[in-house]
Amino acid sequence: MPSTESGLSPQDKEILTKTWSVVAHDLQGNGEALFHNIFKAAPGAIELFSFKNEAKDLRRSVAFKTHALMVMRTVDVAIYNIDDLSPVVPVLQKLGKRHSKYKVVPEHFPIVGGALLQTIKDCLKEKWTKDVENAWLAVWNIVESVMKPALIEENEKNRQ
Repeated sequence: MPSTESGLSPQDKEILTKTWSVVAHDLQGNGEALFHNIFKAAPGAIELFSFKNEAKDLRRSVAFKTHALMVMRTVDVAIYNIDDLSPVVPVLQKLGKRHSKYKVVPEHFPIVGGALLQTIKDCLKEKWTKDVENAWLAVWNIVESVMKPALIEENEKNRQ
């Protein structure tokens, strides 16, 4: 089981909590922006989602809005627990396993990570700095280090 300590510096933790407070003011809107950034980077990714048939007008899709908010709430929980990730690790492992049935592959992680960073950058505007970028990259690396092995393990089980 991965370590429950984040390994982030106190400075990183401060940066993450301060910048997340800006993003968290509009979890719904920023969640939708996250998915628009994913679909901009990888247009075919829409086919992995239950709302794929609503792609022409995602603004009206309840399923899209619900999923976007759920993802952002998961990030919110992770940032809230940044000092002790023990409550977050099992959630991320379950998410990794669950995404196997949606045909997610390890190669999707850099797309989602890049979209997350772009969304936060767009939200923070001039408050986005190299230190902020590095702190969010470190968080994404933690998320990926937990979810990806769980996804790979589940993908392997499903191939048998």
